[in-house]
Amino acid sequence: MVDFDSVLHHFNWNLPEGDPLVVDHAQEPRARGAGDGQSNACHIVINNDFGRYAENKQEAINFKDRRLMPAIHEGKVIVFDFADVESAPHSFLNALLAEGVRALGLKAFKRLKFRNTTTSIRETIDYIFDENIPDTEG
Repeated sequence: MVDFDSVLHHFNWNLPEGDPLVVDHAQEPRARGAGDGQSNACHIVINNDFGRYAENKQEAINFKDRRLMPAIHEGKVIVFDFADVESAPHSFLNALLAEGVRALGLKAFKRLKFRNTTTSIRETIDYIFDENIPDTEG
């Protein structure tokens, strides 16, 4: 089954805000229930912003400062989609995620979501979470 919201999201990603073709589904209640926890979501398609090889650390820093941290401060749930991304090394992922994980603490587990990751990318993300969330054991 084709997920048309996802397909449209790919085409509308770079349209200017206010363009009549852009539909902000994150602000609309979903047919499956507005209480599904995603109504305040920000969807980030890594391949759209960084390509199949998401490796440029400076681009990750710029994106984090420009888009990610403001969304975190607005209280949004951030959904990272790694579909078709073949490579995202530790240096890139750390530059993108570490500051947000530190800012959120344990809430990062609920507010930062990851989809379509390879095993390697997921293991690196888990490592970044482990390194940036304070140990709660006394």
